[in-house]
Amino acid sequence: MAPRLGPGIVVVLGIVILLGALYLLGVSGNNDDAPEPPAAVNTATPQPKKAAKKKQRKAATTKPVSVSIVATGQVYVCMEDARGRPVVNKRTLEAGQRTRTYRSRSFKVTFGTAEARIRQNGKTYRVAESRDPVGYSLRSGRKPQRITSGLAGCT
Repeated sequence: MAPRLGPGIVVVLGIVILLGALYLLGVSGNNDDAPEPPAAVNTATPQPKKAAKKKQRKAATTKPVSVSIVATGQVYVCMEDARGRPVVNKRTLEAGQRTRTYRSRSFKVTFGTAEARIRQNGKTYRVAESRDPVGYSLRSGRKPQRITSGLAGCT
C-alpha cells in the first residue's frame, strides 16, 4: 500500500512549485524597470553647426538683393545681374548721380575708379581705391566681396 500524503505536505509542495515558477519568470522575463522604447516618431535629425550654417547661407543667397550705385565723382560703371544680363551697361556717372535700384539674386559690378558708393539692401559701402578697375560680387546677406577675375563685362 502506498503511503498517503497529508494535506499539509501537498500545500507546502504547491507553494514550493509556485515560488520556483515565480523565480524562473523573474530571472528570464522582461525587466519591467526599463522604460519601453517609444513608438516610431518622425523627428528632425539635428544637423551639425557647419551644415546648418551652410544651409542658412544658401538660403540667404537665394533671396534677392537690392542694389543701386551712387557716384561721388566721375565713374565708369558696368553691372550684370545673376543671369549675366547688363543692368548698367558701360555707363559713366557724374558726381551726385545714382542708378535706379535693381533686384536680383546676385550682381557683378565693375567700377573704373573708386568715385562711387554701393547701396546694398539699405547699407552703403565704399569702393576700394585702385589704379585698375575694381570689381565686386554682391549677394544678399553678405557684404560686397571684391573680385579680381570675372569682372562684369557688359557686352
